[in-house]
Amino acid sequence: MTARRYAAKAFLVVLTLAYAPAYTQITIDVVGGEGRQIPIAILPFAGDDARMADSQMRPVIAQDLSRSGWFRVIESDVTGASDTPILAMLKENGAQVALTGAVGENNAMLVTTIDLIDVGKRASLLDRRLLAKVERQRHTGHRIADLVLEALTGKRGAFATRICYVERDDERSELVVSDVDGHDRTVIYSAAGPIVSPQWSPDGLHIVYVSMEQKKPVVYVHHVANGSRSLVARFRGSNFSPAWSADGQRLALALSKDGGSQIYSMNVDGSDLQQLVSSRSRDSEPNFSPDGQRMLFSSDRSGSAQIYELTLGSVAAPRRVT
Repeated sequence: MTARRYAAKAFLVVLTLAYAPAYTQITIDVVGGEGRQIPIAILPFAGDDARMADSQMRPVIAQDLSRSGWFRVIESDVTGASDTPILAMLKENGAQVALTGAVGENNAMLVTTIDLIDVGKRASLLDRRLLAKVERQRHTGHRIADLVLEALTGKRGAFATRICYVERDDERSELVVSDVDGHDRTVIYSAAGPIVSPQWSPDGLHIVYVSMEQKKPVVYVHHVANGSRSLVARFRGSNFSPAWSADGQRLALALSKDGGSQIYSMNVDGSDLQQLVSSRSRDSEPNFSPDGQRMLFSSDRSGSAQIYELTLGSVAAPRRVT
């Protein structure tokens, strides 16, 4: 399986995300090269469906936390983390926090309770009860990993989200949606030509992408749940580099319909096309700022490809930022 990023988006310039949740205070000892990682023991689950949880959910939690780079998962098969001797043994094995839980069913729903414990202080850092359909054990594991990450680092996790990417061979391209770890893979569209630049809408319901099935780059908006799609940009020349506004109401894109490559914006249905940047240079890769007041784009107007910032609604010239 191959996943490709087809464009170096302008949003590689970091925009601060207005999200700063409170997080659990825990003292982490920094020792050696792996000292920045939090040592965590993920204990076997209890309850009527413990075997299912240990085979489906527990490995997902461990893999997610390990993959994040924030945690060093310590293998442990002990149960009863609230017992003093067990906590003492976990501490001796190097664990600073421990995750324990129980799983059962109620009215055809999976009921999972978790408890995140500070091993040294013998105190609960997080306890939560989660409900899900029985077949959603892996997704529940991703949700638990998100909760643990946020509780201990203050950073919002993305393990329970979905990704989209393109797989391509010599003849066809497939637009694929899957869990972040590659499971639950679904091909939502297949075309004879290349598919590039897929991007999720802010609400997670649509994906915008460029398809070359019509022998030229055109832009589609695809509804993920029902499979419908709308052709929103098929102007003369190339239509490429679509990006969503933060509210999901408009798209920015680059068009060569009047020669060169210029930056435009439009409604998601393709109406109300507005040119935002005009130059004799190649302007491309537009991306809205989170507040919708500015836009970043790449341009070679200085002689090489650089990133510029445009204040929307202003007559001021774009400002070079790299």
